[in-house]
Amino acid sequence: MKLRVLIAMMVASFSLASHAGVLIEPYLGTGSYTSTVDADNFDDDPESYTTLGARLGGSFLLFSAGVDFGMDTFDGSTRSNTSAFVGFDFPILVRAYAKYMISSNLENDDLDDLNVDVAFNDGYVLGLGFTGLPLVSINLEIEKSSYTYEDYPILGDLDVDFAATTLTVSLPLDI
Repeated sequence: MKLRVLIAMMVASFSLASHAGVLIEPYLGTGSYTSTVDADNFDDDPESYTTLGARLGGSFLLFSAGVDFGMDTFDGSTRSNTSAFVGFDFPILVRAYAKYMISSNLENDDLDDLNVDVAFNDGYVLGLGFTGLPLVSINLEIEKSSYTYEDYPILGDLDVDFAATTLTVSLPLDI
């Protein structure tokens, strides 16, 4: 009896291991963002931006997890993000994922000229993707993040909230 249980456990572990893989997913997209500043005389109209990045991690059955590296360009600024992500692929051509931003570095020449340091506070992204096309996924992402502009002239420290909606096309390669 113990031999049968041992053999059944070995077969189950081999079949589960065959569903595990390495996920490499480059993406490219565009979106619209709005920044809200806790001071008067700041423009908070929606602006467009582009994004480029990749998710690297592992996949197991319908789940995936790993690290997301992304770079956004907008309004004379460049932002580099590092996030941890988890995802779930539904069997109905849809997938959902969430990213928790670990770090974000915002570079802006205008802020550098004013000697303003930008400190990242926190952020997250929620995404939903359509996987019905061969090889590609079309994703819609909603992002919320916040920064502090330290030592802004005359105004001091400013809290800036960043909200974005992004449409990306990705190539999820599950090796």
